[in-house]
Amino acid sequence: MSGNKAKLGLLVAMACILASGVAAGLRRPVAAVRKVDLARALPAALPGWATRELPLGETETVVEAVRGILNFDSYVYREFKRGAQVFTFYGAYWSAGLMPAQSVASHSPDNCWVLAGWTCLEWRSRAALRGAAAGLGPVEERRFGSPGGEVVHVWYWHLQNGRSSAYGFRGDLLRYASRWLQDGFRQIFTGPPEQFFLRISSPRPLEELAGDPGLEQLLGTLSDLVVSAPAGPAS
Repeated sequence: MSGNKAKLGLLVAMACILASGVAAGLRRPVAAVRKVDLARALPAALPGWATRELPLGETETVVEAVRGILNFDSYVYREFKRGAQVFTFYGAYWSAGLMPAQSVASHSPDNCWVLAGWTCLEWRSRAALRGAAAGLGPVEERRFGSPGGEVVHVWYWHLQNGRSSAYGFRGDLLRYASRWLQDGFRQIFTGPPEQFFLRISSPRPLEELAGDPGLEQLLGTLSDLVVSAPAGPAS
């Protein structure tokens, strides 16, 4: 009987916390929300690289479906090529209040690519990069293998209110679940933060591009956008 009372007490306490969080959110003053158009904010071309826009899907129907699922304010998806060198950049932006951080995190390569049949061959979480990339904070570094044998090297960042807040490799279940719960609890009181998801991919190790003036220009522009994000809680 005492065990049932303890469980009931815990449920009541959790309900009170949730109710107080909702009430606090309702009382929170509405601040001005900025909007970022990534296609306008980022350079359309990089010095020394041929550039082309890439679609989000093979058909208009698929593109619209993807846009509906991701629910971003703006995005950019481009390929940069120079001789045998090539890399792609994908960036998406959500203004504050638009999408829960967990929803954005669920569309990282660790989830979407793996569900599509890709295998994570190597990973490093919260790795430090030099140059303009350092302005974006710690990066998630991956090496993926496709079902057809293709190997792709990936850097990606999930930024909340200007801070690198990626959940890390989902194989590290404890850290991944901990971040999921932390963000869920915090957003009860604060609402979803402003978010960027940025991904750079290449068939070659991305370290080979370190210091390239074109890539530095892209990363520097992104860093300027991110550091001008509104201050807010994101760990």
